[in-house]
This record gives sequence, structure tokens and C-alpha cells, in this order.
Amino acid sequence: MHAVRGKCGFVKKSKAERCGKVSRVQFLRHSASRHEVVAKQPDHDLRKGRRIVDLKTLATNMWCDNCNDSLSLRHLQSEESRGLASIFTVRCHRCLALAQVISDKPTRSPKSGRLVFSVNCKAAFGEFQLPCWVQLHFRSSPTCFRCGMSVHMGNITCAVIVSFIHSCMHGLLLVFSISNKCAFPVTACIDTGVAHDQLNKFLSAVNVPPIPRNTMKVAEGIVSPAIIQTAHNSCQEAIEEERELTLKASRSEGELSALPEERAVDNPALNTSNASDSPTEQISEEWAVDDPAFNSSIASDCPTEEISEEWVVDDPFNSSHASDCRTEQAEVNQDKPDDVVPITCKYDFGWNKRGNGHAYDSHSGHGSAIGNYTNKVVAYDAMSKYCALCARGHSAQDHECAINYGGSSKGMEPFTAVKILLKNEQFSQGRVRLGTLVGDADSSTMAALSRESAFPIRKFLDLNHGLKAFSRALWVLKKSTFKWLTAEAIKNLTSRCLGYALAQNRGDVEATRRAIMNIPEHVYGNHTSCGDWCKAKDNPNYVFKDFPSKQPLRDPAFKATLIKMLQDMADNAEQLAPGGSIQQNESFNHMVATRAPKSRHYCGTNSNYLRVSATVSYKNLGAEHSEAVFKSANLSPTVNAFRVSVQRRREWKARYQSRLDVKSRRLHLKTKNLWAEADAARKDGPSYESGMSGVMERAVASSDCSSDWLPPPCDISPDCAVVYVDIETTGFLATDQIVQVAAKCGDRQFSVFMMPTVSFHAIASAKTGFKVFRGELMYREEVLTTTPPLNAAEQFITFLAECGPQVLLVGHNIIRFDAPRIVQWLEDLSCLKDFCEVVCGFTDTKPLIKQGKVGGQEELAKTYLVGPEWEVHRQGAHNASSDVILLEGLVRHFKVGVNTLKTSAVSSREFFMNRAMLKRRRFLLPQLAELKGKVSDLMIGRMAAHGVTISDLQREFDKNGVPGLTIFLGMHINGKPRVTASKKIVNAIAEHISGKENLPPL
Repeated sequence: MHAVRGKCGFVKKSKAERCGKVSRVQFLRHSASRHEVVAKQPDHDLRKGRRIVDLKTLATNMWCDNCNDSLSLRHLQSEESRGLASIFTVRCHRCLALAQVISDKPTRSPKSGRLVFSVNCKAAFGEFQLPCWVQLHFRSSPTCFRCGMSVHMGNITCAVIVSFIHSCMHGLLLVFSISNKCAFPVTACIDTGVAHDQLNKFLSAVNVPPIPRNTMKVAEGIVSPAIIQTAHNSCQEAIEEERELTLKASRSEGELSALPEERAVDNPALNTSNASDSPTEQISEEWAVDDPAFNSSIASDCPTEEISEEWVVDDPFNSSHASDCRTEQAEVNQDKPDDVVPITCKYDFGWNKRGNGHAYDSHSGHGSAIGNYTNKVVAYDAMSKYCALCARGHSAQDHECAINYGGSSKGMEPFTAVKILLKNEQFSQGRVRLGTLVGDADSSTMAALSRESAFPIRKFLDLNHGLKAFSRALWVLKKSTFKWLTAEAIKNLTSRCLGYALAQNRGDVEATRRAIMNIPEHVYGNHTSCGDWCKAKDNPNYVFKDFPSKQPLRDPAFKATLIKMLQDMADNAEQLAPGGSIQQNESFNHMVATRAPKSRHYCGTNSNYLRVSATVSYKNLGAEHSEAVFKSANLSPTVNAFRVSVQRRREWKARYQSRLDVKSRRLHLKTKNLWAEADAARKDGPSYESGMSGVMERAVASSDCSSDWLPPPCDISPDCAVVYVDIETTGFLATDQIVQVAAKCGDRQFSVFMMPTVSFHAIASAKTGFKVFRGELMYREEVLTTTPPLNAAEQFITFLAECGPQVLLVGHNIIRFDAPRIVQWLEDLSCLKDFCEVVCGFTDTKPLIKQGKVGGQEELAKTYLVGPEWEVHRQGAHNASSDVILLEGLVRHFKVGVNTLKTSAVSSREFFMNRAMLKRRRFLLPQLAELKGKVSDLMIGRMAAHGVTISDLQREFDKNGVPGLTIFLGMHINGKPRVTASKKIVNAIAEHISGKENLPPL
């Protein structure tokens, strides 16, 4: 083995030769000072946090160009962040030279020429899936256990997902784990609907440096043209595919068909995430599966000129927003008149701000035209009438202005339709034109298209919108005129009657018209024109379970109104019979809302158009549309395993949700949830009613008993003592006085007698045996020792306190008889608060031990407490001391446990609240006497107990009508309606207050 002598000793010759360009002398000279230099680290710690790197790029650049040796991140000197990418300055541990290492592939901006990294461009688009999300722990850099050298990524010989094999200079193969976040997809910005701030919040959560706003803008400038180009290319391909399918259908059917059945299963890019589960939309989904292709000869019954004139008359569209394109289209179609194919498009428009029913002032929106056979977007555009820079005073010439529309927000829909359906260059290139439009009846789109088009255009109405419009009209009638209409009746008229009429006669215009006009006769009991589907035709006792009184309707005024409403729909039978649907457009609008949420404002720049374009690519190309964008932008392809799984999941979901059993199950669950929600809402009472907050507050305030003294809330503890109590009085009225109080708790007993100041009632004296003779209290001719009332009250409270820190009083009929008199007695003596500090509640044993009609304690004792040990107590009945012993014996005989006594208790606070309500009831009952005959005495008593007065009812009716009275009387107090939730009682009170006559019977 050869060796070379150096200043610090001998060095292997082979090792010295591997130093490359560095001479032996230089190598030996710097070997001593090398360790001191590389050991010095920068003052600021650069080795914190995580970085996103391209593993291959980083491994390639971790090499010193000066000495041709590997670099180590342990010798990191500085870092320059460029968004998600970084430029590291690393000192070579051998030659001490500084080298710059980039973490990702760079690219140049076509506009400014600025250096931008691919990871930032992909982040601007919305997804970057790098080969690895490398978690760089600089402090724990892997080193060789023999030589101590750091592992160089350029020496990777076999890269795996979570590990790589390092070839050390000693020939050893070392396996090191890179990260546990390999191939971790990060969705952001355009493709995911988040903004720059939201993306940076996510990055900060995983300890990755944020992306500056300027860097993101430059990256968007690179990705934006690729996004738009990909969307336009996908539309062009969809147009060509739609043309071929239309020609194929025309050859098979002899002419261009109007609407084929929905191909939800065959289309891999179908999105069903926005499919509604409502009964109305469920019908349209079933039609979409079972419907045969519509024969376009049906629409030929209506002359083209007549249709065109009708559209022009109803046109509210402002012609200043669209230029005349008749001449331009005529020139295009004269070139190849036989080669231009009329196609069917489904068109709808969506706005980026929710309308509130009164004002529709969205600054931006987007329109989409979807091919009838492909279910792909063939044309789209995004409108905006606001620009952030223009609003700040900038000139439109010094920036790319986002404004491309100047009319009203409602006018965006017809304006966009004319632009993308009649003035679309891609239609001309694809040799197609608009032949049939499927849309709703909410705008002047068809009128604008008819005016601008040089060719006749047919229109088919969307069935879901038609059914919803009919349902809304019925609800308006219910609120204004026909208040007897119920939700079940409206649902029956909409879904079952009109929905089935359109579904069963789809494709037949005349049959559809007849079925629509037969609905009034059917619901009013005339079934002569009904088909075999009508179960009431041959059954005169058929029950109309959804209609009031389970009988056919009988109101002649409503029948005339219903006939007029249905006549308008029958006049449009040519447009309803094909069974058009714009559900695909609604699904597209939902997809746009995920990328451009309505809670955020994107129309100030071109970001809104970019997000709509990204949605178009996703709709047409599926989950792998990002590959086309990256290819167009000359970016590296992404790891597409996740994208492939997403696409497969979308295709499976489309096939699964189109199955009839799945739809039936979904409708069943929706109905089940509706019933469960209605039951829960009925238990909770009125809790959310529009504009009724003040009514609810006044209802609770008037029922509040806090003006009277109430004991503090107290729960019954497990160690609460059970005390049996009984009293004897001078009579049966509430004003009679107590003469004896007795109590028993286990082996402890208490009894005290008091001299009354009033005379005994004759019947009460004969029954109990108590009387006053010559100034002394006597019980069955025996003179009793009496105690002053104040001393007796103090002794009673002391006995209860000795029984335990918390006491539950148990008595037979104690709630109605014993407890009110005991409380009044102690209140007169100013001992009530001391009593409530000990007593937590009262339990009435009468409902617990009552046997059929036998509920009296004396009768129960004679029947069930037999034996000599009970005889003396039965003879002493109506003596409080004997009664408490008999009551305890009955409770034990019927095996009423202590837990049952506690769970059946009425708390002291609740008892005092009921006491205050009864006091208020006696005071307010005369004021509600005018309602006698209108409602029952029980309802009048409830209103008086809860503080309801005639003036309160008048005020709520004047402010909010019947709904206000319903909330005011039905607001839940302690889990129950305050007075009543019965609509019949509320309507009776409203009729009395308003003085109106009853509504005519059905």
C-alpha cells in the first residue's frame, strides 16, 4: 500500500488521487483547517421547518463543481426562498467553496422572463404531486457509520417511494428513509377553490415556508394560458364528438333526434355530485333512465315562423349587448350548407353571488352549454362587470381588465347564450350550429337567440324547473287565498299528479296535453277520463290520504285557479313532452362553486375565468385533466396514481347513483329523515321562524315567574332523605288552618298540634275527630297539648334538618293539598326560606299506589294493610301521626323504591313556579272571559296561567297575523307548548280578534 507524506502525517495515495482537481499539497494544506471552517454555522438557524423538493433535481445539484465531490446539507450557509422552492448555498466540506443548489426545476415566464420554479406553477394551478415530499431534517443528516461522511443524494443507486440506497465510498449499501409523506397530494388555488391566503395557512400548518403573493402571480401567468388552452381544446373535442353522435343518431332514426335518454352510465366524466334527492327531482332522474329517444317529428307540428314570432314578442333582452350575427352566420353556412349539423345543447347560467329573492346584483357569472349526447361542455364563458384595478383608478389600457360585460346582472344569461351559442368560432370550426336548446323558463334567453339566429331554434323546457315553478305557485296561493291547502296536498298535485302526467306520456305531445288538463277532474272526483293508473276510478270509497278530510277537493274557486295554471302548462306541451333536463348544467355550476365559492370574490381579476376554465377541463377530461395542463405549460408530469383513483371513483359513483334501487333507497331515506325532522321539530317547538324572534322573546317574558320569590335550582342528590308527611286542617278550603303536622323518617317521628283561630267545618270535624271545646283542642274527647304556630314551625324545620342535609317530602295527594297549605303556613310565619333550604322537592304517592278507581289512603289501607299490627293505626285514621305510618306501609307493600320516589318528585322551584302561575291565573281569568264559547275553559285557564291577555293577543295578531299568534301561544316552555300548538284553536282565537267569519268549508 502506497502512502504520501504530508504536513499532518501520511495519507493514502488512492485517497489523495480521488480529490480530483485539488492537488496533493493543497489537500494536505487545507486538511487541518477544513474542519474548523465547516464547523462554523451561520448565526441564524436555517435548519428548521420542512421543504418541498424535487428529489431528482436536488440529488443532481448536490455536487461541487470545483472539486467534483458531494455536498452535504449539514454545511448549509444560507437559503433564498422562491415560493415553495429554495436556493440553498452550501459550503463544500472538501474545498470550502460555496455552491448554489436549487430544490426544483426552474422555468422562465414568457412575459417577464423571470425565473419561476415548477412547483410554484403547479401550486398556482392547484395540485402539485412531486416524486417525494421530502422532510429535510438537517440536524439528523445520515452519515456513514465507518467514515463519518454525510450521505450525498447524488450517490442514490435505487430510489424507492419511501427509501433510497446510498453507495458509500467504502462500498457499503446503506438504506435511509426519506419521509413518511411521499406522494402526498397538495390541492390548492384554482383547482381546489382556495385562495392565496388559504394555501399559505395550510403550508404554515405543516411548517413549510409560505408563497409570496408576487411569486404566485408570476406562476399564474405561466399556468393561465395552459388552463385556458386545455379548456378550449376539450370543448373542441366535445363539439366534434357531439357532431359524430348526432349524425349517428340521425342515420339510425331517419332524422336528427331531439333528446336521447340520459347516458349517465356510459359517460366516464359524468358528475352526479349535485344530484338532488327531492321527490320532484327524483322523478326526472327516473325519466332520464327509462326514456327512449324523442322523435323530433313531434315538434314539427308547430310552424317555425310562429315559434320565432312568439319568442320575439316576449323578448326582454337588451339588444345593445349583442351585435347582429345573421350575416356572419349565413356566410359561414353558405360555404358548406350540407355539412353543418344542428346539435342539441343544454344551457344554464350561474352567478357567483347568491340572490336573496329581492336583489340579484352579482358582479360575475358563468354560462355553460353541454352537448346532449356527450354530456360534456361544448361552450362556456364567464362574465364580469367589475375590475379591481379599474375601481382603484387605473386606466383600462395599463392592465388586463377583467370587465367584459356592461349590462344588468340578470342580462348576463341571455347575453352569454348569444355569445357562446351563436357567435362561437369553435362551432364554425366543428361544422355545427345550435338546433335545439334545452333550458328553463326563467329568462329571455330563447328570445335573444331567436332574434340573433338566422336559423330556427327549437326549445325544450327543463322538467324540474317546471315542477318547481308549479309548486311555488301553489304555495303562494296557500299563503294568500286558499289557506286550507296543506303541504301534503301541494306535494300530491306537483309530484304525483303533474309529475306522473309528464313522465307517463313523455314523447307524446297530445297525450301530455290531455293528461295535464285531466288533473283538475281527477283531484275533484271525476275519473271518467282517467286511465288504468287511477285507483279511484273503480273504487268509490278510495281515500285521498294527501288531501284535507281524506276526500276529493270541493272548493270551486281553487278549481278555476288550478285549471288556469295547468292550461298555461298544456299550451307548452310541445316543450314539456320531450322531458328535457339541465341537471348536467346544475352539476357543472356546483363544480364551479367548489373552485370559486360564492363566499369569496374572484371577479375583480381574471381568476374567476381561470377557475371556470379549470372546471370545464375537469368536466370534459375527468380527474386527469391536470396532465394536459402541465403538458401545455411544459411542466413535469405529476404522479397520476391518485388522479386515476379519483377518476375511477367518479365513474363508479355515476353508475351506482343511476341504479333504480339506489334512487329508491335515497328517496326512502329522504322521506324517513323528513319524518324524523318533523317529529324532532314538534318536540322542540318553535325555534327558528323568520322574523319571529321578538314574538318568542315576548312569549317567554310573559310566562316568566321570576317576579315572585323562587327557591334556587337544586338537583335531588342520591343521599337525599325521604320524609313522609301529613297534615290535618279545620276544613277543605285553601283558607282553612292547619291543626296538626306529622312526619316520619325511618325510626324518627314528629308530631305537633296547634290551636286554630277559626272554627272547624262540621263535616271535617266529624271525619277527623278534631274539635275545639271550651278553648281547648280535642281529638275524640281527648284534650291535646298545643304549641304556638311559630314554635311549631321552628320545631318542624329543625326535625327536617336533623333527617339530612337534603329532604324529600312524600305525601298522599301532597301536591294539591298538603304542600300548598304547609308553604302558606310557613310563609305567613316568615319561615319559608329556611324550609326551602332543607326541602328539595315533593313526591305525590297517589299516582304511584293507586289501584284502579281506589285511590284514597284510608281505602287502600283497609284493603292491603291487614293484620293486628295495622289495626291500631287504621282505627286512628285521619290522625296525622297514624297516617304517615300507614302511608309508609303502603309504599313498602306496593314495592315503590326510593329511586322511584326521587324520579317522580317535583322540585321545590317547579312547585313554586306552578304556585305563582295559579296565583296569576286567578287574577287574569276574568279578563279572558270574552273568549268563552270560542275556546274551551281549559285553554282559557292555560292562557291566564301563562300571563296571556287579550291585549297581548291583539298586538301579536296586528303585527304578524296568524303566524305570530301560533308562535306566541305555541312557544315551548319547559319542554311543552306554552298554551297550545293546535291550528284549530289558534284560528278560532284569530277569528275572534279579527272579527272575520270562518273560512268556507272544503
